[in-house]
Amino acid sequence: MTIYDIIPKNGRKSFYGKAKVLEHNGMRYLISYSTIMGAIEPSGKIHRYSGHYSATTNTHVRSFFPDGKAFWNTPIEPLPALPVNFR
Repeated sequence: MTIYDIIPKNGRKSFYGKAKVLEHNGMRYLISYSTIMGAIEPSGKIHRYSGHYSATTNTHVRSFFPDGKAFWNTPIEPLPALPVNFR
């Protein structure tokens, strides 16, 4: 398991620790403001776990997912159990 900061794609220097990636068992999870928003499987399949977002979270989503619109069009799923405390 690895946790690291997301690199912004909008010209910003950093998200100052507010957006992170958790890699666990081949999955990559987006953590925005301590909320797991979604994940990407190694195959590229997108999972969405939260419907709540701010303008900044939307920026985090666009920096993490190859297609932010595809993320927001994905149905919300229950959050899987993760053996980690990322907060």
